[in-house]
Amino acid sequence: ALFLPNDTKWIFLTFIGAILAGLVFPFWGTVFSLMISLLFQTVYTCNDANINAPKDPFYPNGLGQFGTCSNYYSVVSEQMQNDSYTIVAYWAGLCACSIIGYALLLGAGGKVSENINKRIRDRSFRKLLSLEPAYHDVNKIGTSTTRLASDAALLKDFTLTPITSILLSLASVLVGVGIALAYMWPLA
Repeated sequence: ALFLPNDTKWIFLTFIGAILAGLVFPFWGTVFSLMISLLFQTVYTCNDANINAPKDPFYPNGLGQFGTCSNYYSVVSEQMQNDSYTIVAYWAGLCACSIIGYALLLGAGGKVSENINKRIRDRSFRKLLSLEPAYHDVNKIGTSTTRLASDAALLKDFTLTPITSILLSLASVLVGVGIALAYMWPLA
């Protein structure tokens, strides 16, 4: 068997890491869009003499509900400040997802790959020892063990890189499609 029962927890952690790391790329777009809307937020010019003049489209009845222009400016500045704190929290969450996700993806994925590599290396070594003595007369044991060691390293690269890349790509696509469906399902 390629995977043993004790590999199940490592495979699960690899999958969780792929999901967390896969969250990063689609949510970058979301956070950037929030930053753009914050940076380009409309702040209307105001003077107390014509505070009730219409300010389309958000304030068709004017800014009179704020009382004075200084109240309007303080409300807008507090809203922008709160939005900027929210964006900083999103960036911190993205950083945490990236660090934890890649640590789990590469750490647990490396453990799974190493377990597979060890089983294959052990089976190959047992097979090498069970060969007829005449085989070792023709092929030197040093050459065989060196080849076994180099093939095992190639095998680790072959098992770790594709598995983690596929899981990361799959998680990114699924999360991206989920965000697209949540925000703009008719277009998605």
